[in-house]
Amino acid sequence: MQFTRGGADTVPIHLPDRPPPPAPRVRPDVLAAVSVWRLVIAASALYGFSDATAWRQNLEGLSQQASLLTGVVYLGLLVYPACTGLRRHEPESPWLRGATAVLLLLVAGTFFGIMGGDPGYLPFEHIVTPLLVLVDWLAVGRNQAAARWWYPLTWIAFPLAYLVFFLSAGVYRSLYEFLDPREGGFVVIVVGLLVGVIAIGYLLYGVGKLKSARGRGTQPPPTRIPGPGHRLPPPQRDSGRKPRRIVIAAAIGATIVVAGVVGGVLLSSNGGGQSGARAAQDWAAAIGATGPAQELWRLPQGAAPGVQATGDHWVTDTHLVRRLPGRVVAHDLASGQVAWELPLPGEPGDDCPSSQQRSGTRVALLRAAGAQSSDCGTLTVVDIASGQEVFTTEIPQIERTAVDTADVPVVIGDFVLVGSRAGGHLFNIDTGKHVPVADEGQCREDAYAVVGDVLVARVSCRQRPPGSDVALSGLRAYDADLREQWSWRAPLESVGKPLEVRSVLSVEPLVVELYRAGTDTIETVRVDRGSNEVAPLVSRTRGATAESRYLAACEERGIAHCAQSRVVDGKLILTTIPRQINPSSEGAYPGMTSTEFRNELVAIDVGTGAEAWRTGMVDGRAMHLVPTTDGSIVTYQSANANDVPGLLLSIDAATGATTPLLPIAVKSHEDEKLQELLRSGRFGVDNQQATWTGERFVIFRMLQRAQNRDEAETVAFGRP
Repeated sequence: MQFTRGGADTVPIHLPDRPPPPAPRVRPDVLAAVSVWRLVIAASALYGFSDATAWRQNLEGLSQQASLLTGVVYLGLLVYPACTGLRRHEPESPWLRGATAVLLLLVAGTFFGIMGGDPGYLPFEHIVTPLLVLVDWLAVGRNQAAARWWYPLTWIAFPLAYLVFFLSAGVYRSLYEFLDPREGGFVVIVVGLLVGVIAIGYLLYGVGKLKSARGRGTQPPPTRIPGPGHRLPPPQRDSGRKPRRIVIAAAIGATIVVAGVVGGVLLSSNGGGQSGARAAQDWAAAIGATGPAQELWRLPQGAAPGVQATGDHWVTDTHLVRRLPGRVVAHDLASGQVAWELPLPGEPGDDCPSSQQRSGTRVALLRAAGAQSSDCGTLTVVDIASGQEVFTTEIPQIERTAVDTADVPVVIGDFVLVGSRAGGHLFNIDTGKHVPVADEGQCREDAYAVVGDVLVARVSCRQRPPGSDVALSGLRAYDADLREQWSWRAPLESVGKPLEVRSVLSVEPLVVELYRAGTDTIETVRVDRGSNEVAPLVSRTRGATAESRYLAACEERGIAHCAQSRVVDGKLILTTIPRQINPSSEGAYPGMTSTEFRNELVAIDVGTGAEAWRTGMVDGRAMHLVPTTDGSIVTYQSANANDVPGLLLSIDAATGATTPLLPIAVKSHEDEKLQELLRSGRFGVDNQQATWTGERFVIFRMLQRAQNRDEAETVAFGRP
């Protein structure tokens, strides 16, 4: 500054430098509105992450990591004004906002454009949060006007960081089948996605510049330029600009490194309990789509005499009725409480069978008749609606042959039927009146089954009844009034040596298992009763062998205990033999530490014998058919030691497509007392039984042991 005194020389006067005045504070209403808006975005992102992962599962997906990153970024933007003394509501550089926006647009575009995603599946991750962040860039923020032309080229940093993690951690083995480096075209897909991200980035850059240009057109005129004789002060160089650039660049680099490192740690440490298996991802997706199934109730095992079979049960609309040692008990499906209990006098440790089905509300139980545990010569009919015994009667012998543990009673209409090697027994279900069913001569109805609404009797003809050699084998069908509908004779294997009927899987179409003694094989065949032609569908060696492809469709107890198969819509659905996978073997996935088993369902067209579909082998999944009360096809994905949770799946009989139905909650898997039940498989065979009622999934043991008293024996899952 200069001062002129009376024409004398101009004398410079130096005033001390003064700091520039502080920037004005952001208007409180603007700051509040922006803060609330960004809190909404952070909440949406973190809720979407929680919805998909429950904070411990399915962490390696791009959608999940992008949601978590967005939540962190917008929480940072939320607290940023406090770091500037409330003078700025966002940083000068829009780099982080732009990179977050293109990342979320990549997530949404890939999910809907490439994967054909369902809008109802995890909507916060795939729709809500991307839209909120896009609106934030387009309408709420102000710093997008400061975007530099090269920003879109660097906004691929987050997708590139995830790609490095995706490849190095082997995520491609369980996620995003379209992005598999082992398949051709992988590089083309990656380049296409990155080019798309850059293009989206330039669109956002252009919108930001356009918004800036429009904003300048509405601003007030600039301050008047000083007149002649006044000089503007020289521009002051911002000494803090370079350090700020360094800080921003360092923050960007650190974010990229952290994203890759955290992602790798999550997977290498098994994701904090998350398995790298596709089966676990499906469970997590089901949690997000349907919510977890909670434990509704559990029951401890009572007293048992040694080892006692307890698999016989019936399911009503309101109760699970079970035959337990020395009693029949009804449990309320909603609460597990005992509704009624009927004592069964006599030997509690007998292994005599009961009817699988019921007639109205009545069921039939065989009971031990004497000291021999295999002698099941007593019949009791029980009304399971009231818990009352209808009658108990002795079963007379036919030709000194008693009913034993292999003879399963059936009920249909007004009748109870029990087979034996010497012939059948017929009882009135109300009175217990007995009529022997023994054909004249050498042929006998030696076993019965109710398939749908048809009573099927197996007919065996022997040279010296009740001798052991079967000369002819076949079936007769009756309606509920015991009027014969049709009969069928099995073909001969060789002269005088028939193919023996072992099991009946279906009546319409007629699908049966035949035993071929010459090769010791069980053959599943379709029978054309009109032409008497037999078309083979599946053949297996009796017993488990290395060559077996499928689990035995039916048990040898009775002729219709077929827990590992279904015949639905003209398709025979079978369960494949579980394949053992070790952590060090081919097929292992990241984070796998324990041996596991995998299998699938296969459907065979009954009309042509050709394979119709497969559910597909899935990492971490062993699946087994679950009995249902409505005839639907449901399987259970067993929990395993590799942090794969239990999951109920429904199967489309036409296509084999699987749909998550009921994912068991994390809390139940953390309960060691439920571990054995949740790892169940092969229901109806391996000491485990289950039922799906459409609302509740109940698992219970088929054997009770004296040493297991008071341990968890039955557990029910569902949504409260």
